[in-house]
Amino acid sequence: DFTTVQGLPGNAVTGIVEDKAGNLWFGTSGGLSKYDGKSFTNFTTVQGLADPNVNSLFEDKDGTLWVSTNGGLSRFDGKTFINFTKDQGLANNLLQKITQDKDGNLWIGTSMGLSRLSARELDQLKTSSLSSNEIPGVKFDNFTTSEGLADDMVYACVGDQKGNMFIGTNLGFTVLPAAISTLH
Repeated sequence: DFTTVQGLPGNAVTGIVEDKAGNLWFGTSGGLSKYDGKSFTNFTTVQGLADPNVNSLFEDKDGTLWVSTNGGLSRFDGKTFINFTKDQGLANNLLQKITQDKDGNLWIGTSMGLSRLSARELDQLKTSSLSSNEIPGVKFDNFTTSEGLADDMVYACVGDQKGNMFIGTNLGFTVLPAAISTLH
């Protein structure tokens, strides 16, 4: 068993992902932890994480780690955290699931709807050189019950091969057709 005694920042493990280099990343109630098979390296708000309460983890197609927290979205490129909150356009700061569709768009389930960061916006983030205290001018597209979601509390999302997005909520699931989910 691995707990705070062995080096995790919190005992409640809420997300696990293996990165392209073979490291295991754990989201916990006390922060983010990277395990290289020998030891833990922990990341909290001190290192730039948006909030210590991590809800899920996702590594995108380019190897960037995305962390959903109770205080916003953290992007970690291996060196620097860049954080996004409602102030930057997210539907809400209490985040759940993160996924990427076949076109490279990033989808983030929140407690107040679904947010999308387009592949075009992600490309701009890759090419810009940002420091941890700079907030990039990216645009999130948000979807709520007003746009047809069954409920604004989004727990899960996944895209199919045709580009449709399946959105799991408190009141069932909604299918956003490819024509809607690919709008820029």
